[in-house]
Amino acid sequence: MTASSFSRSQGANLPGTAPSAQAKAPDARRAFDQNRDPSIAAQLADKTKTEAQRREAFMVARDRPQPVQRPSPALAHGSDAAAFNTRWKAERDVANREARNAAFVAARSAKPSFHKVSRNPNR
Repeated sequence: MTASSFSRSQGANLPGTAPSAQAKAPDARRAFDQNRDPSIAAQLADKTKTEAQRREAFMVARDRPQPVQRPSPALAHGSDAAAFNTRWKAERDVANREARNAAFVAARSAKPSFHKVSRNPNR
C-alpha cells in the first residue's frame, strides 16, 4: 500500500486528524427518498407507528363515510334509467353470446356426417 492511498483511505480514522468534508456532510438519502415519491414518504412515516396504529389508520380511512352529492329524484330519473338500460343491455348481450356459444358447441360435437367425395369430375 502506498503512502498516498493510506492517507486517503485510513487517514480519517487516525487520532488527531480532522474528518473529511464527506464525513461531515449530512446524509441526503432520506430527504431524497421522501421527496421523490409520496408513497415512499408514507412508508417512511409509517415506520415510526406500531402495526396496530397502521391498521387502525387504514380502517378509519376505508370506513369513513364520504359525503356524496346526489341530484333530486326528478333530475336523477333520466340518468338512472340510462345507466340501468346500459347494464341491462350488457347483461342481455352476455346471455345471448353464451347461448350462441352453447349452440355452436352442441352443433360441433354432434356426430359428423361423411359424404363420399368423388375425385373424378366425369363421374
